[in-house]
Amino acid sequence: MFAATSPLLADIGGVRLRSSGIPELDDERRPFDPRHSDSAVTSHSIDPASARQLWELSEALVTA
Repeated sequence: MFAATSPLLADIGGVRLRSSGIPELDDERRPFDPRHSDSAVTSHSIDPASARQLWELSEALVTA
């Protein structure tokens, strides 16, 4: 509901939301821990070039 109705997001697009807010970027490498997986996002997770590369790889894998 937050993403669809919050006036805080009126002029912002293309962001990831977690727990009703925009998380901070955190590029520190650490092992995955599901208990703390919603605290931040990494730069590559919001990078359009990374998204395009992942999409192209995914297409290649499903059509092979």
